[in-house]
Amino acid sequence: MRTVTASEGAERFWELLDVVENGERVTITRDQVAIAEMRPVRRRTGADLRDALEGSEPGAG
Repeated sequence: MRTVTASEGAERFWELLDVVENGERVTITRDQVAIAEMRPVRRRTGADLRDALEGSEPGAG
């Protein structure tokens, strides 16, 4: 996992997007305190939807 300051993250945002797209997480800090994390989005599939719907009751929601 890579760690960058908020200022560095702002300056290198497009580069960090490439890093995240390749599967790495990036922690963003302010005053040496972690405040955010960039991570790849989990791609959803039809199987994910089926699994979610199997646990719900008909008419619920």
